[in-house]
Amino acid sequence: MCIHDEKTDSEISAKVRNDGHYEKRVSLTIRALLNRLRERNKKAIFLDVGANLGMHALYAAKLGYPVWAVEPQRKNAIKVR
Repeated sequence: MCIHDEKTDSEISAKVRNDGHYEKRVSLTIRALLNRLRERNKKAIFLDVGANLGMHALYAAKLGYPVWAVEPQRKNAIKVR
């Protein structure tokens, strides 16, 4: 995962670098919802609008879902290309 220098992103990138995650409770909720969805719809796609650096999108991809991540901030979109 690409993250920014702590000088330019002291919130999200610093948290990922120091803790290995960002918004852990959100990730756990996403996992629970995707596991429940998998039982009902085998063709589900994870759409992450406002993906930032893509932490949740990468987590959904790791769980085996196709992912579409949309990020309007140029500095973040450039990082994940």
